[in-house]
Amino acid sequence: MSKGLSLQSVITGTLFLSLFLGAIAYLAGLTVRKTDVALMMKQTDGKTIRPGLIEKSIQKLPMKHKFKFKLTLNHFSTLGLLLIAIVTFSIMFVLSLSLTFSSSKILESQKNGRHYSYDISYDNYQKEEANLASNSVTYLKYDVDLMIKGEAIAYQALSFTSQNDLFQLIDSKGEMLDPTQGVYVNPELRENYGFKVGDTLELRVKGKRHQIKIAGFAENADLKTIYIPRDQASAMVNETDDRFNGRLTNKPQEKGEGKVRSLEEKLSDVQRSQTSNRASAIINQSIGVITGCLLIYLAVFIGLNGNIQTLLMFDLLGYEEREVYRILLNPYIVISNLLFFLTLPVAIYAARNIQIMTSLQTGDYMPFQLNWMTFVYMFAILNALILVIRFLFIRKVKKIRDDSRQAEFLSEW
Repeated sequence: MSKGLSLQSVITGTLFLSLFLGAIAYLAGLTVRKTDVALMMKQTDGKTIRPGLIEKSIQKLPMKHKFKFKLTLNHFSTLGLLLIAIVTFSIMFVLSLSLTFSSSKILESQKNGRHYSYDISYDNYQKEEANLASNSVTYLKYDVDLMIKGEAIAYQALSFTSQNDLFQLIDSKGEMLDPTQGVYVNPELRENYGFKVGDTLELRVKGKRHQIKIAGFAENADLKTIYIPRDQASAMVNETDDRFNGRLTNKPQEKGEGKVRSLEEKLSDVQRSQTSNRASAIINQSIGVITGCLLIYLAVFIGLNGNIQTLLMFDLLGYEEREVYRILLNPYIVISNLLFFLTLPVAIYAARNIQIMTSLQTGDYMPFQLNWMTFVYMFAILNALILVIRFLFIRKVKKIRDDSRQAEFLSEW
């Protein structure tokens, strides 16, 4: 029998061995085929290879390039700090801008529907004249306590003799209201206390309690004023319907005929009061800008700083600079904007309640105001801030690279 290697035995031995080793290599490759080379080189222990909550959540999201977001949000604290920073930023901005706009809203409401020049008040009740001039209208006005949850709030009740053109109450749709046919109140009661049309108000007048139903809300009502039909108003103070203690007119009065106050003087007082509120709003806005920006700066910069080792490792592996920044830095822009839009309703709700609490504590009505410019303003500042932080971080990385200090940051690799 001849001894030697046949072609068949060579092929059989090498083929099966190659297939076996190839299968093992392929199966091993399946476990790491989506892992970057830099992460494969990093020294890890058994405790760190288990994916965290954020990594599991990102893995389930239907999006491309999940790898970038896993690197960016490798710590739960990073996302938590960024979330808190953006929510605080949004609340500060919404609140400060709303306070600024509310001052203008109040001043504008006190101008609308008013076509008289003078408001004359009398110390004693006057008897209605038989032939009232067409350029004036009389009213009955007195102090009341509005009882809400056992608390007495100082208000005024006002009743016109008739529907008139000198002062027209207007609702939110711009339609005129008739104060002689129902009870109309300032929107403060709707926004701050939650009253609705048809709800009952409890008033205390001269120690006696009276109940009235809300017929509507007058957007241009005087502050802290309730408009009541003449018969109800007269009954509360035990006076006849032909009594009054005030007059709106366009005719200058003779001296000694009551206290005269022009519409310009009234608006000037309102503007002076709102100027104080606006100054507070500007201060709050400045604090909000600084605080919100500092929080976002800290959140983003701390997060980026946590990835500086990964960034330097990518650089040593020969990745292009632009590609490295796209992988590690750009996700912060996406994540920050996503968190901004997701948490915006929460921020608006919180800011609105804070403003209502402030209004209740100070006693000044501050209508909550928002418009599309608020969101554009916030969105622009947020993204500008993130881009500035990104620029500063890139400068820091370039300085490390230029000084050849990579080894100081890669000691654990």
